[in-house]
Amino acid sequence: MKPTNFFISLFLFICFSSANCSGAIIEVGPGTSFNPTGSDDQNVINAAIQSANSGDTIQLASTTFHISSPIIMKSGVTLNGNGIGATVIYCDNPVSNFATQNIIECKGISDIEISNFLIDGGWGSLSKMHAASNKYREYEKGVFYLAVQM
Repeated sequence: MKPTNFFISLFLFICFSSANCSGAIIEVGPGTSFNPTGSDDQNVINAAIQSANSGDTIQLASTTFHISSPIIMKSGVTLNGNGIGATVIYCDNPVSNFATQNIIECKGISDIEISNFLIDGGWGSLSKMHAASNKYREYEKGVFYLAVQM
């Protein structure tokens, strides 16, 4: 084996067998160290995000998280749910300023991923998708609303 191939193989082996090459998964949900209370759950989600390093994933459990102020993202962090029909971020006050402008705040950051959950709260602006006016979530049909302000 050529020395170059040997070092590339060694590097790949070390990288794939080391936890430092892939980000940590930080669980947020009932029974974890980031346990939601059913009110102001943005505090728990934000604490998990702030504890994360670049490359880490905040994994939201299959539950409803009730928020009353923005979730604040951090560069290099992924915010992931268990699916639109399983993980819900519910805005307790849909007429508030934060709910109509930036439910998930992403100002001045880069390299993020936000996926696999539903944001709900009964906004009139969602009536085009029938989610607000009919007071139900159409996750079976893939209705998904995400307000991200960058």
